[in-house]
Amino acid sequence: MRDRRSLGIASILVALGPIAFIAIFGSWASAGLSQTDSADPTIAIPFLRAHPAMVVPPTLDSIVMHVSAIVLAIGLHRVLSSRAHLLASIGAACGVMWGVLDISQSLVLYNAVLAAPKADAATIDIVTKGLQNAAHLGGGLWTLSIAATAAGLFGRAHRAFGVLTGAIFALHPLIVPAIPAYFYLEFVLLPLWFAWTGIAVLRTPVARMITSTAAA
Repeated sequence: MRDRRSLGIASILVALGPIAFIAIFGSWASAGLSQTDSADPTIAIPFLRAHPAMVVPPTLDSIVMHVSAIVLAIGLHRVLSSRAHLLASIGAACGVMWGVLDISQSLVLYNAVLAAPKADAATIDIVTKGLQNAAHLGGGLWTLSIAATAAGLFGRAHRAFGVLTGAIFALHPLIVPAIPAYFYLEFVLLPLWFAWTGIAVLRTPVARMITSTAAA
């Protein structure tokens, strides 16, 4: 079943996104922009404007990761809506919101570095972090909705880990502004959750996927 393979691959691409970001931020550090400085817009924005090529890899990574998330949200909705239509539909909408807003956040930064060099760094930071906060709220709620509606498709341990991941993800906008290091939890949990989900989808018997989709 092609949809099953596509959804599994999409989930694995989402999992690879944060890992790629870690590698990209490591390359920034080797170029002179430390992790601490990259979090300070008054340092990071002027540095990136002086090295505009450095903003291209994270932008491309964000697009691939979050388009994959949108594909996964829509595709899983077809399977999970037969179990709890309203919850699955709200969750899928939140998943799409995550993808769209995080891509928007990346493109705002990309535009600010390459096309709007006079834009104030503090203003850019407020806008991009506002988009990111709303995006991660949506992503967390979507992850929670998957865990709540995937009984029979995913095991109990998988779903319990989804609840943990989704809750931490959804709390991002409330905690990260006060405790920025909280963000690192997402970089650990999200790759694990989406890799596990991708593998589970790829290993799900075709007949079970077809039955769930046909009932939707």
